[in-house]
Amino acid sequence: MVTLFAPAVPVRAASVIERAQAAVDEASRHYTAGEYEEALEALRRAESLAERAEDPALPSIRFNIARCLEKLERWEQALQAYESYNELPDAAHRKRRAFRAVQALEPKVFATVSVACDPVGSVVEIEGLTQGTPSCPWRGTRVRPGSYAVRVSHPGYVAVTEFIDVEPGEPFTLQVSLERDPEAVASRALAGGAPRRFRPAPWLAAGGSLLAFSAAVGFGVTAVDQRDEAETLLASAERDDLVSAFETNRALTYVFIGLGTALAGTSAVLFVTQQSRSGRPDFGGVGTVSLSPSGLQVKF
Repeated sequence: MVTLFAPAVPVRAASVIERAQAAVDEASRHYTAGEYEEALEALRRAESLAERAEDPALPSIRFNIARCLEKLERWEQALQAYESYNELPDAAHRKRRAFRAVQALEPKVFATVSVACDPVGSVVEIEGLTQGTPSCPWRGTRVRPGSYAVRVSHPGYVAVTEFIDVEPGEPFTLQVSLERDPEAVASRALAGGAPRRFRPAPWLAAGGSLLAFSAAVGFGVTAVDQRDEAETLLASAERDDLVSAFETNRALTYVFIGLGTALAGTSAVLFVTQQSRSGRPDFGGVGTVSLSPSGLQVKF
């Protein structure tokens, strides 16, 4: 399995390396005979000796420890052994084999858990898995098998706790739908904070203003191009046509500038004058506008 190379080292270190090599040779015989438990025991001795002597063969010893554990179907221990091996530099061909082994072992050891929520953006809390306040949808990989309590919460809704059992190698998906909290809705109504109805008029006016200004830019650019081209021509029917087209596009430019300005003014008036139930101006039901000593404040 492994041939150790011992450079010039002190006699005591050389003795340790020789003992490590003897343990590796013993492990090789057991491994060839299919005696993986005995091979693992010998490799454990070799690993301890190689660590003491700082032997360069330590990576290959750990690699073969992982192989023995894999043969013994101790999946989690094998995965840990490959990860321990991957912390050390080693030959590229063994690194590739270890990478493939880790990919094959992870589904045997861990599970994938996904949580979908209604409403989206709810907070998901799973003890031992989540940190902080992750929002939904949430997905966790390398989840250890076991039972978990999943708590999902959202302002204005009744929080829900679901208990799940996770099995290795099996993806688990949990769908949670929250119900509105009657007490929260009643409190908002008493405080004048009932949900505002969305009113599209100011937004439509704002959108129309943008479209009008965009059209004005288009006609203006076309008019400038036509004027420049007409100035390069001598008096002719073609020049007269370009001048006529220029004047038309220039007029349309002014028209759309005026329309865009009017719509922008209308939009601003609608945003400010539409009143919410609380008596404060709002942005069509999706934001509020208020006056303060520092000026106009807009909140969404």
